[in-house]
Amino acid sequence: MSSAHLPACAGLGFKPQHFADILADDFSGFLEVHAENHMGAGGPPHAMLTRLRRDHALSIHGVGLSIGGASALDKEHLRRLRTLCDRYEPESFSEHLAWSSHGETFLNDLLPLPYTAETLARVCAHVDETQDALGRRMLLENPATYVTFAESDVPETEFLAEIARRHRLRAARRQQRVRLGHEPRLFGARLSRGLSASRRGRDPSRRP
Repeated sequence: MSSAHLPACAGLGFKPQHFADILADDFSGFLEVHAENHMGAGGPPHAMLTRLRRDHALSIHGVGLSIGGASALDKEHLRRLRTLCDRYEPESFSEHLAWSSHGETFLNDLLPLPYTAETLARVCAHVDETQDALGRRMLLENPATYVTFAESDVPETEFLAEIARRHRLRAARRQQRVRLGHEPRLFGARLSRGLSASRRGRDPSRRP
């Protein structure tokens, strides 16, 4: 299973309207693109990305896999993600820890999930399936948790750290996605402690 790393520098979320400016300004950082914008076979999106890939490290970021959902993962979506990653060999592939579909219903949102043992098992199974299908390790971005669930019985930071422990995942933390009611620095410190524990092989959800 392949694993690569983005360079330690600033990146840019690529939009087609940025293409000429990136070439003209000689931008030297990495680029992030949404996978779902490049799942066609060809056309201008691929022409631009092929040109930019010659000079830049690349992060492919998925927003439609629904890795936190109760339904099975879409096998065709996984196949198209594999084709895209094989085509561009990105230094990073990432997805949201969220759900956005249920059955045949697709929602234009990244929805939060309860933090329970059942949810943890389902997410871990989906991570396994995704990494096996893509043949590469993935990066999982913490969710935009703007509501909480009464049934949640695992702290968010421990939930994330346990996923990392089981799968040797890298974790992406976006400041604006820290849950309402968390102080961002405290959340970051707790997550860092949990991830450090996960690298030592200790389950952070088990009390000493």
